[in-house]
Amino acid sequence: MILPLIKQNIKSCIRPLLIVWAVIMMYTAIIVYMYNPQFSRMLTEYQKIMPGIMDAMGMSGAAENLVQWMGIYLYGFIMTAFPMIFSIIAANSLMMKYIDSGSVCALLTSGRTRRQIVLTQAACAVVFVLVLFALSTAGGVVCARIMFGGQLDINLYIQLNFSCMLMQLMVMCVSFAAACFSSETKQFCTFGAGLPVAFYIADMAANMGGKAENIKYLTPYTLFDAAKITAGESVAVQNALMAVISLALVRGAAVYFEKRDLSV
Repeated sequence: MILPLIKQNIKSCIRPLLIVWAVIMMYTAIIVYMYNPQFSRMLTEYQKIMPGIMDAMGMSGAAENLVQWMGIYLYGFIMTAFPMIFSIIAANSLMMKYIDSGSVCALLTSGRTRRQIVLTQAACAVVFVLVLFALSTAGGVVCARIMFGGQLDINLYIQLNFSCMLMQLMVMCVSFAAACFSSETKQFCTFGAGLPVAFYIADMAANMGGKAENIKYLTPYTLFDAAKITAGESVAVQNALMAVISLALVRGAAVYFEKRDLSV
């Protein structure tokens, strides 16, 4: 691990991490606050009036408790879209900008190896996602406890966040791998940003059902099933798949980066 590089990574990623976390916490507080009969009826009416839009955003279904309520109205869109945005920004800051600017060559001339560089950056990418979800989980528990006492099933809520975190680690690894394979920023934007966004749009289309439902087999977001988790069902297979995909992406990216020609 390269300590000076880690310090630089923290400086470049701490602001977007805190901004995304602040947005998540704002919406978490709002969604938890809306857990009452009046707002529940209102959102149910929205599902009837705008079924396509609500389904596309993953905000459909009936909630019998607070954790199911959060699973429907928080994890269908907010906890999917905003961490994805952070992952794209972080992958660009951690890897792409060094390759595009030629700074990685300067690191190599200082005696650092390619393996040290890519493993340091990959470790930082993973840690940043872990920190984001640790803070978000803690914040959600605090909001629920303040507003509704002990009504939140903390065990299910932690499982929900753990599975969502694995999904976002997978997204981060897609962007990170794209950065390792790209030679310039426009290539990274096409694959490192384009693929996660395309997968998300495909997931939204699949949520609307009909002929588009089969699209769910083309997007990794399908592996995260908030409804199944909040119903108390096991998602161990899906979690394992997301972890394996993430490891495979990082491994492949590291192997390619060690051998690639950085002059092009």
